Amino acid sequence: MQHSYKTRFGVQYDNKYFKKYECTEGRQKVVEIDKDEFNLWKKEAHALWGYIDFWGNFVPGILRTELPLIEINQNPKQLML
Repeated sequence: MQHSYKTRFGVQYDNKYFKKYECTEGRQKVVEIDKDEFNLWKKEAHALWGYIDFWGNFVPGILRTELPLIEINQNPKQLML
Protein backbone atom coordinates (compact mmCIF):
# COMPACT_ATOMS: atom_id res chain seq x y z
CA MET A 1 0.00 0.00 0.00
CA GLN A 2 1.24 3.44 -0.75
CA HIS A 3 0.03 6.99 -0.64
CA SER A 4 0.24 8.46 -4.12
CA TYR A 5 -0.48 11.58 -6.05
CA LYS A 6 -3.05 11.35 -8.79
CA THR A 7 -2.46 13.75 -11.64
CA ARG A 8 -5.24 15.04 -13.84
CA PHE A 9 -4.63 17.80 -16.38
CA GLY A 10 -1.32 18.69 -14.72
CA VAL A 11 -2.85 19.26 -11.25
CA GLN A 12 -1.86 17.05 -8.32
CA TYR A 13 -4.48 15.89 -5.85
CA ASP A 14 -3.02 14.87 -2.49
CA ASN A 15 -6.24 13.44 -1.08
CA LYS A 16 -6.26 10.21 -3.13
CA TYR A 17 -5.10 6.93 -1.59
CA PHE A 18 -4.32 3.69 -3.42
CA LYS A 19 -3.76 0.06 -2.48
CA LYS A 20 -1.48 -1.92 -4.78
CA TYR A 21 -1.88 -5.67 -5.24
CA GLU A 22 1.07 -7.68 -6.56
CA CYS A 23 -0.37 -10.24 -8.96
CA THR A 24 1.26 -13.19 -10.66
CA GLU A 25 3.88 -12.72 -13.35
CA GLY A 26 4.84 -9.24 -12.15
CA ARG A 27 1.49 -7.63 -12.88
CA GLN A 28 -0.05 -5.15 -10.48
CA LYS A 29 -3.57 -4.06 -9.68
CA VAL A 30 -4.09 -0.60 -8.18
CA VAL A 31 -7.33 0.18 -6.33
CA GLU A 32 -8.32 3.58 -4.97
CA ILE A 33 -9.27 3.54 -1.27
CA ASP A 34 -10.67 6.22 1.02
CA LYS A 35 -8.83 7.95 3.86
CA ASP A 36 -10.47 5.80 6.57
CA GLU A 37 -9.29 2.55 4.96
CA PHE A 38 -5.81 4.05 4.45
CA ASN A 39 -5.63 4.96 8.15
CA LEU A 40 -6.80 1.44 9.08
CA TRP A 41 -3.96 -0.16 7.07
CA LYS A 42 -1.46 2.38 8.44
CA LYS A 43 -2.49 1.58 12.02
CA GLU A 44 -2.13 -2.15 11.37
CA ALA A 45 1.33 -1.68 9.81
CA HIS A 46 2.50 0.38 12.80
CA ALA A 47 1.23 -2.29 15.21
CA LEU A 48 2.99 -5.09 13.32
CA TRP A 49 6.30 -3.56 12.27
CA GLY A 50 6.67 -0.45 14.41
CA TYR A 51 7.30 3.11 13.30
CA ILE A 52 9.46 6.17 13.90
CA ASP A 53 7.66 8.70 16.12
CA PHE A 54 7.73 12.51 15.94
CA TRP A 55 10.93 12.71 18.00
CA GLY A 56 12.79 10.17 15.82
CA ASN A 57 12.49 7.28 18.26
CA PHE A 58 11.59 3.79 17.09
CA VAL A 59 8.33 2.50 18.56
CA PRO A 60 8.49 -1.32 18.34
CA GLY A 61 5.81 -3.48 16.79
CA ILE A 62 4.77 -7.08 17.32
CA LEU A 63 6.89 -8.52 14.49
CA ARG A 64 9.82 -6.07 14.71
CA THR A 65 10.76 -5.38 18.29
CA GLU A 66 14.03 -3.60 17.49
CA LEU A 67 15.78 -2.07 14.51
CA PRO A 68 18.81 -3.85 13.06
CA LEU A 69 22.18 -2.36 13.95
CA ILE A 70 24.19 -1.17 10.96
CA GLU A 71 27.84 -0.35 11.57
CA ILE A 72 29.31 2.48 9.50
CA ASN A 73 33.06 2.87 9.13
CA GLN A 74 33.96 6.46 10.02
CA ASN A 75 37.41 6.34 8.33
CA PRO A 76 37.13 8.80 5.38
CA LYS A 77 40.21 7.30 3.64
CA GLN A 78 38.36 4.04 3.11
CA LEU A 79 35.38 5.85 1.57
CA MET A 80 37.51 7.30 -1.24
CA LEU A 81 38.18 5.18 -4.31
